[in-house]
Formats: sequence, C-alpha cells, structure tokens
Amino acid sequence: MGADQIAELRPPILEVFAAGPPTDSASWCATFEVDGRSNVWVQVTFDQVNIAYPSERKPTDELAIHKQVPTHAIELADWEPNMYATFSHSGDVNAVAAFIDAYLEHIFMKGTDEYTLNVTMENLS
Repeated sequence: MGADQIAELRPPILEVFAAGPPTDSASWCATFEVDGRSNVWVQVTFDQVNIAYPSERKPTDELAIHKQVPTHAIELADWEPNMYATFSHSGDVNAVAAFIDAYLEHIFMKGTDEYTLNVTMENLS
C-alpha cells in the first residue's frame, strides 16, 4: 500500500465522516478519480464506498483473489458487473482509506502504488 496515497485519501474521507449521517440539507460525498483514467473512480459517503468495478465476477470472489486488499471493514451492498461495486463500511477512516488504496493498486493499477488522485467534495442533498 502507498503511504502517500493513504495520506491523500484520509482528509476528504474524514471530512465526509465528520459531517455525520445524511440529512435533508447535507449528505456529503468525496469523489476520487485517478488522474488520466476517467474509468477509475471512488465515491465515499458517510456509510458507503461506491467504486468502479471492472469485472463480471462477484466482487467478493474478486477480492478473495487479491488478498492484499483488506476487507475486514467493508461489506458488499450492491454491484453491477463491469460498472460499480458498493460496499458498506465500518466508519474507520484508516480502514476505508487502506481498502481504497489497495483496491485501486491491485484491481486497476496492477500492483503499482504510483497513481495521482483528484478529489471533489459534493453535497448530494
């Protein structure tokens, strides 16, 4: 895992978590995109991680193959083959950041931790 990437992921995730559960006036989402790869994105809300998903195989099966991706703090909630996977998460900013970094590194970047993230914060309410 890339310590630089985890350090970059943590502040926006922490900001989303600190905003609290969604309300009628506020429901924050941090969207991360890998620079130069518009098909590689992650959205983090107070209770879920929605992430680009490039496989026909069930995400839990795919993650079992990639044992480097820590899954102890997430649970599959929904998915669409070759589109997205949505996971509920524990609310632990470090665990969520580590999951995202390892997922990007092993599912999309094929083992390299060299990638640059762009982040946007959005109120979905």
